[in-house]
Amino acid sequence: MKKVILWLAGMELNELDENIDKLFHSMDGIEVAGVSSRPEQMDLCEALDVPVITAQDLYESDVDYILMCGANEKYIDSIDYLKKLGVQEERLLPEHVADICGFTPERYHAIRRIRPTIFSISCFAGYVYHRFAMPFYSPTINMFQSADSFLQFAGHLRECCEKPIRLSGTGYDDNLKAEYPIYHIGERVEIHMNHYHDTEIAEKKWRERVKRINWDHVVLVMYTEKPEVLEAFDDLPVTGIENVKKICFVSFPSEKKCAYYIPLERLTRKMELWDAVNNIGGGRIRLFDMFEMMGV
Repeated sequence: MKKVILWLAGMELNELDENIDKLFHSMDGIEVAGVSSRPEQMDLCEALDVPVITAQDLYESDVDYILMCGANEKYIDSIDYLKKLGVQEERLLPEHVADICGFTPERYHAIRRIRPTIFSISCFAGYVYHRFAMPFYSPTINMFQSADSFLQFAGHLRECCEKPIRLSGTGYDDNLKAEYPIYHIGERVEIHMNHYHDTEIAEKKWRERVKRINWDHVVLVMYTEKPEVLEAFDDLPVTGIENVKKICFVSFPSEKKCAYYIPLERLTRKMELWDAVNNIGGGRIRLFDMFEMMGV
């Protein structure tokens, strides 16, 4: 039986009981020993029927884990805050991670230690980092590329990330009903930053995230419905990087090493391949062990 303290990062607690139940089963039982939060949010703690513990006392608390609850977008800030108080990162768990396919506390902290850089053809990388409550260790966040562009990009990763991106035009996102900037790296890599409307912000975010790349653990992720694209990706040499894992989501069975088959016709609702891929990254479709996929 593992003893835990709840850390209230925010007020969105509607899924708290469900997530604690999942943690209970994945960790062979847990006991909630108390609740804590920042000083300005201690009134939230008093509403729960468990002992209240001040943030300063967490360092010496005799518990196995501190579960961060209530605000997904604040988990990274909470981790930094608690680490400054002397709490070991290995004791911190966002409450929702128990729902990630393949979860154990040990595997979750292994992912955090290796800091994988996920270069993805679409929004998959951003969904995964949000799901794991991790910083964006990749510049390919909130954007997409064509298959041809991504193959060129993936084959020359270091070279592409060392070059500046060049504004080359604009596009229009029918889903978001908004115009967005398009950038080029060289002549053949075209990046559609469809979640950005301000070029200054788009370029700033790209530069910031390039600096966070961990070249020691790279994951390349794309999707395709074309066997010839899968074969090209599987055979693609990635120069200058030793530890690279390739993932290609496909809508057809394949024996290729990098292929992850999504049987679209068997999903609970009809969706296109790109949508299924994003749902896998966000945890709404549970087909694959996400930890194995990231190299743990």
